[in-house]
Amino acid sequence: MISRFLPLKSGDTVLNYYALPLVSLSRMYFGTNFITTRVNRNGTKVFVELKEDLYSPESYPNKVEIGDKFYLFYEVPDIFVEDLKLIIQGAYSKISNAAKQVIAAKSGLMFNQIGPDGLTYTSKLLYALNKDQVLRDYYFEALKSNNAKVDARIYQSLCEVELAELVEEADLL
Repeated sequence: MISRFLPLKSGDTVLNYYALPLVSLSRMYFGTNFITTRVNRNGTKVFVELKEDLYSPESYPNKVEIGDKFYLFYEVPDIFVEDLKLIIQGAYSKISNAAKQVIAAKSGLMFNQIGPDGLTYTSKLLYALNKDQVLRDYYFEALKSNNAKVDARIYQSLCEVELAELVEEADLL
């Protein structure tokens, strides 16, 4: 069975799928009010940017406004702080197995799921957590040049680098 990869939706970031599960959330929890996820630089807090302030201060003391943007923030459990720091650095394959399991279970990313067209789909972000051979081969097929020396360098590079987009500076607070 061939697995097809789902691209990220426009405006999505790896933090929406890698950081939120570490605080027991997913973007789906916030529904259409969700905009994006940001984190602080030291990996101790996850901020969820929302379209509207629908949350009372009594029920949500974790509300904060930064500039003209509204966020709910969540403390990262101590067990996952080092993992979030690795995510910030783009070292996704180096995060702990416990964090990888939480991300796989709570991120909402598809893994070997049958789509409406009857084909099997998996998110690239799940394969990127382990620099999976399937994803490396997929990228190699897209990048290869049919020049043996160049292709050897391309493949070697794919073995050394992370296989997901990096966290951008704009995603940090």
